[in-house]
Amino acid sequence: MGTDYPGAAGITVFFTQHTNINHNELYNLPYSGMSIGVVQGHVDNADHPENSTNINSDNTISNNLIHDVMQDRIDGGAIYIEGHQGQNIFNGGTLDTTASLAHGLTLSGNVAYNQKNLFNTWYDDAGTQWIDWTGNVEWHGYPQGGCEASGHISYIGNYDSDGTGAWSCENPNLSDVHITNNTHLPPSPGAAELPLNVLGNAGLTPAFQHLEAGDAPRVTYAERPGGTPSTPQVFIAGAGFGSNTQVSFGTTPANSTTVLNDGFLVATAPTGTDLSQVTVTTPSGTATADTIAGRDPSRGTAITNIVPNLGGGGGCIGTGAGGPDAMVDGDPSTYFCTGELPQPGDYIGVDLGSVKSIQSANLQMGTSDFPNDYLHSAVLEYSTDDVTWTSAGTFATATVTATFPAGTQARYIRLRATATDAFWLRVPEFTVSVS
Repeated sequence: MGTDYPGAAGITVFFTQHTNINHNELYNLPYSGMSIGVVQGHVDNADHPENSTNINSDNTISNNLIHDVMQDRIDGGAIYIEGHQGQNIFNGGTLDTTASLAHGLTLSGNVAYNQKNLFNTWYDDAGTQWIDWTGNVEWHGYPQGGCEASGHISYIGNYDSDGTGAWSCENPNLSDVHITNNTHLPPSPGAAELPLNVLGNAGLTPAFQHLEAGDAPRVTYAERPGGTPSTPQVFIAGAGFGSNTQVSFGTTPANSTTVLNDGFLVATAPTGTDLSQVTVTTPSGTATADTIAGRDPSRGTAITNIVPNLGGGGGCIGTGAGGPDAMVDGDPSTYFCTGELPQPGDYIGVDLGSVKSIQSANLQMGTSDFPNDYLHSAVLEYSTDDVTWTSAGTFATATVTATFPAGTQARYIRLRATATDAFWLRVPEFTVSVS
């Protein structure tokens, strides 16, 4: 699809009511997985009177599997939306936001990963309103958000690794947007972090999974757990998996394999096995792929009050730019990046998960291309409760190194800006050593 016209989406929906788009699998596309209301962004706008008033309402997009999209074009996403997706419903002359949202566009149980190019994976673009996102899953993509959305957007109870609320050209009148109770996933999530029940219900239903059974399996994503778990489980995404699927690591077979559906499985490996490469074998063929190291729990979880802006200013679009977890992934080629100038009180840090004896902290800011993107006036602090903080010194350099007195206890360690900066912020690594 999209071979002759690479701007074609996998599924395109214009002016519809009571339309259900469920249990599709869309992959290897040059542009968006779905494009919903692509010409509607300026409906009812005086500058575009030639556009028809849209009639959208009561549409549902659920349990679809979308991966490896945006392979050629930019300015799209796994699900790209424009325009009003429901009608304004009034009760006694007052706008009834609950009823209006209930009759808008509902998106639930959709899974998207491996989006190559910009912009937002879940893309609420120009003029969007009356959109309800619930229980969707995203990783290896871009943050939820868009450009000049109208508002009335609910984004609650989702799972994402790349952030939320990234409005790259925000409408100053944007209102009634609720982004709460979402689960932040690590950059490369695995079986321990992903909602496997949601993944197992996404994509083709069992009645149609035979459509891929005749093809050799594909492995498009494989995560090995970080650290040294006693029972290592490797999460594998791809296609063509079934009841006869076998998994091995080098020459070592997996102890067990749980197939969630034809696109996802979890393989348990013997303790001590080299998990750097995985092979999936079915009656139709074999696929081998390198695995990605997941988050090492011992490194802690990144914390910050700075929202990354991967869709706009600050030059944060580029190889390696990512969300906060890039600070603790152990990979110096990736970095947390913000598209706003740091302000006093802005901070970056690490949550160790529990109070521990800390020995030292090492923080690297800036990159070879942007050496000045660091906090030029900051204080390093630590805390046991995220309320009372103790200073470990002030810093004005791209590299911050501190050794704590013996017996120092902390759960949280952060570097806090004490002045407005003239440069953006890029943070490849934030490491805390514990005893």
